[in-house]
Amino acid sequence: GFQIKTDLASSNASGGSFVYMAFAENPGNDFEVNNMTASVGVTTASSGFDALTYSGTGASQSISSLAFSPGLLWIKERDTDGYHHKLVDSVRGSTRTLRSSSSGQEFTNTNQVTSFNADGFSLGADNSFPGDLECNQSGKNYVAWAWKAGDSTSSNTDGTITSEVSVSQDYGFSIVSYTGTNSAGSVGHGLNSAPSFWIQKARSQSTDNWSIYHSDLGPDEYLKFTSDASTSSSGFWGAGPTSSVMNLSAGNYINDQSVTYIAYCWTEKPKFSKFGVYKGNASDTGSIVTTGFKPEFVLIKGTSASRDWWMYDSARDSINPNMARLSPNSSGKEATNVYAIDFLDNGFQLKTSDVALNGSENYVYAAFAGDFTSSDGDSFVDTPEQRS
Repeated sequence: GFQIKTDLASSNASGGSFVYMAFAENPGNDFEVNNMTASVGVTTASSGFDALTYSGTGASQSISSLAFSPGLLWIKERDTDGYHHKLVDSVRGSTRTLRSSSSGQEFTNTNQVTSFNADGFSLGADNSFPGDLECNQSGKNYVAWAWKAGDSTSSNTDGTITSEVSVSQDYGFSIVSYTGTNSAGSVGHGLNSAPSFWIQKARSQSTDNWSIYHSDLGPDEYLKFTSDASTSSSGFWGAGPTSSVMNLSAGNYINDQSVTYIAYCWTEKPKFSKFGVYKGNASDTGSIVTTGFKPEFVLIKGTSASRDWWMYDSARDSINPNMARLSPNSSGKEATNVYAIDFLDNGFQLKTSDVALNGSENYVYAAFAGDFTSSDGDSFVDTPEQRS
């Protein structure tokens, strides 16, 4: 800070109020930019995650509104029932797709997402292979959620099973590819701190569910996108994750012999990502959940009973109450009624008493910050004391 060293009324009158502006001489390696704690190489939250909407054209097009090249790209058609969620990533390649709303294995198509670019991604003209998976059909509206991973992929031997990893230390996100052994073991994730949340899927197995770890449930519970149930299984995730590895039991959809897997792992980063649990209050003036930042994206799942997953973001609905929701465990279209939340400067609030989001039970969530320019600055008023 600074101290006033004069008794002149122009800058230090007793009882007077003064406004000021201050800038750091040398901000160093830890400072705040755009509502998030930043480190070297990080400028804004929207350089690590962003949500966007676009319209399909039926012809090749590039989406170039991102501040980074996506590591993970998640796309959903919004208007029509029966269109699956589509997940592609930089480790498997942009042409290889998995669906959160299906247990089906990975498939390859060279004319849907055709490339990851420095500022977004490119789409091919294909809108028929198969029809429920396309992402660029003329007249259709889409949402895309994108996370930044590393600039390259490297081999990781921290675990008993060697993995291929692309990791962003700044934003706490890694993509992990490995092959199962059907023996209890571990896989390196590259994050240097224990992941709080990850989702994973067998790539080469058509009947395996998505398996999801959340730190507030612990290693003996897992969730699935392809079901609304909460599932307990003693030792499913072994002893739980460490700062270097994910521990895996044998088999169980996560470690079958010679089956290839992909995992998307996140560790918490202050003012950028938060993974937690809240207890609903069954009131339309619902629980306030503190994240430490204004969310751009929130994913919620009730765990006390069979509940759907719900996804909210500011790209599809930028005004509170946010009512535009999609479910990753369903191929259904976007809904805009009943289940509402408010995005707050420091978290989110449930605006419904419905058990989908706010019954008298527990819910886990994942939240990510975006680029909210209205929260970028602060003003201060001070009343100094007279000094002799």
